[in-house]
This record gives sequence, structure tokens and C-alpha cells, in this order.
Amino acid sequence: MAEDITGNKENKDNKNMNSFSARRKSRIAELVERAKGDDRSYRKYADDAGVSSAALTRMRKGDYIPKPDTIEKLTSEKARPRGGVTFDEMMLAAGYAVERKDDVDWDLAENYSQPMESAENHEFETKGDAAIKSPIQKHEEENARWRQFRLAMMQFEEEASSIIVFALFNKKINADKDDAMTPASRSSRDLMLNLNGQPIAKWVFEFKYIDVGPVVRRPFRSKAEMWFGWELFKEQSGDTKLSYVINDRGLYQYLERYEHKLAFRGELSVILLDMEEKKVAGEFYLSNYNEGDTSKEVYLYNRV
Repeated sequence: MAEDITGNKENKDNKNMNSFSARRKSRIAELVERAKGDDRSYRKYADDAGVSSAALTRMRKGDYIPKPDTIEKLTSEKARPRGGVTFDEMMLAAGYAVERKDDVDWDLAENYSQPMESAENHEFETKGDAAIKSPIQKHEEENARWRQFRLAMMQFEEEASSIIVFALFNKKINADKDDAMTPASRSSRDLMLNLNGQPIAKWVFEFKYIDVGPVVRRPFRSKAEMWFGWELFKEQSGDTKLSYVINDRGLYQYLERYEHKLAFRGELSVILLDMEEKKVAGEFYLSNYNEGDTSKEVYLYNRV
């Protein structure tokens, strides 16, 4: 019976995450409809904005969340968006971080950007009541903790992707998703981007969610050894950069002591995200493909 309950709850978690993404797409569709206005066709709006009609069609059908540069085009003076639709409003609806502005309908926008319940708000079992719980109860609670962690991890991965893409946009780094990824590479990497006009041709991101709630965590050194150990079995290239994206400042500071010191042949960096501010909060390199050669380093965050 416990397995049935677990399965039902896991399905519910997946539905929650799908709903979280669907609300963003639905909100984008509403804004596109409003920005088009009643006085022109979708094709005319696409032409005015300088975007493809196919992309705009996907957006209005709720099938696509546009990148920041596309949103910039849709809300530009040239596009002449109707209904008071602004860059900030559409960015927020798409899940990207923006500065708070007076021209955004925040009451309406927050209905489409409420965060899921995070793992750190979950009530965990304490030693005081562990002894009076049956094995089935403890098993179900363990499953509940895992489901909560998995949900928080999925939310982190979705938000991290948005933060990374927005940071690239702000740094004016021209990047596109690697559509040539094989199923094997897609399953082993969280985000793969092709870069133009940069010292590297490809940027690969691994999102590593760290539960900062009241649970016993694996020591930092053990975590790092496990992650980087796996990389030894993967082919590295001098024109590809790999970044581990984390949300824990303690782990970031621990790894920082190995800046440019890791015995690994590859362009490898660690990126820290501030999940409250929805921004990149730090980055450093652990190693380079050619030892001592920093000519191919590209940063999302420049330290003073």
C-alpha cells in the first residue's frame, strides 16, 4: 500500500512542476495576445517586432517561453506593443529576474510566479518521535522527504536555467541551445549552449541543488569528489566549458580554495546562484584545458 501512495504522490509532484511551467506559458500567451492588439494581425506584430511568425504562433498557443532577446524585440518601440505590455512584465511572466518597476502589475504577475514550496520549509522527523513510529510510518516519511527534495530540485533546475539565460543576455553573450544534442548527452547534462564570438564554442551547465534545510548533508569534500570523479569518465574538449551551478554559499567557499588548482584537464568553473535575488552571485575557475592558460575563460560574474 505504501508503494501505491508513493506513486500517487510522485505523480502529483510531477503535475505540480508541469503546472508551474504551464502557467508561465499561459501568461506569455495572454501578454502576446494583449500586445498584438485588435488593430493588427499576428503576422503584422511579428514583422513589426522582427521575430518569426512561427515563434509568435507557438507563444500565443502556450507552447513556448521566449528568450530575453525575443522578449526585448516583442516589447520594443519598433514592435509598438499594445495594452501597456512592458519588457519587465513579460520577463517576469517568463520566469526571468527583473528589477521591480512601477509599470508592472505585480498583483497579477505574482499569481503566475509564486514559488513552489521549498525543501527547507518541510517538517522533518526529529529524534524525539522516531522511536514511536512504525517501520511503515518511517518508510512513508522517508519517501515524503525524498519527494520534497525532488520537487525542490526540479524547481531549482527550472529557475537556474532562467537565471543563466538572463545572465548571458545581460553580458551580451550570444548563445543558442544545442539542438544537436544526442539523447545520451541530454540525459547527462542539464543545459548545453553553443556560443558565437567567444573563446569557447560550447558551454555546458550541470545544476547541483543543495538542500539547505534541516537535514544531514554529505560533507562538502565528499560531494565535490563524487561530482568531479564522474567527469574523469567523460570526454573533454578545449573549446568546451563545463560549469557546476550550485545554490549553497558554504560549498562555494569550500571549493573556492581550489581556484585554478584542480588537477583536471578542462575548462571547469563553479557558479553560485542567489535564489532569493534570482541572480548569479559568483563564479571562479577550478581548472583550464591547458594548465595556466586562462585565455579561454568566459565569466557570467566578474569579481571586483
